[in-house]
Amino acid sequence: MQLPGGNVLVVGGRTYAATPATRSAASAWSPVTGHWTALPPMSRHRTMLTACMLPSGRVAVVGYEEEAAAAPATGASASETRGGPALSGEIFDLAARSWSALPAMPLPCAAQQLCATATPAAVSVPGGLIVVGCSAPANDSQQQQQLWAQLFDEVSSKWYILPK
Repeated sequence: MQLPGGNVLVVGGRTYAATPATRSAASAWSPVTGHWTALPPMSRHRTMLTACMLPSGRVAVVGYEEEAAAAPATGASASETRGGPALSGEIFDLAARSWSALPAMPLPCAAQQLCATATPAAVSVPGGLIVVGCSAPANDSQQQQQLWAQLFDEVSSKWYILPK
């Protein structure tokens, strides 16, 4: 995601090398210099995630997670790690260059979520962040995917489930 000042924040993801691994790494790329700067890693390995700029200028990251980041220096988990929809998220404070935990979400956040804040491609949400997504059926092909939306109010630091 593009940060104020033009740098690009890249977090988490998955490598598809000989041994696939989910990552907790975070880096910033400067289009001016063409250089990468390593940032502190997230506390969880995350893939299929989304990141949004909050009204405060901090970055919220939510989405599918693997496990606690056992090796922050490398940011990679073991390939056999099983993950799932996340109830957790993290906030990156650009000024302090540090991560903190978001309060637990009321609904799990899996793949194909969307978060919206005051960005050109999304709806402005004063003081908050909206996360929209769907949860996959739980190993039962007869179950339907569940669509949902939830709001994180940055001022109160609380999540709210939005009506369907």
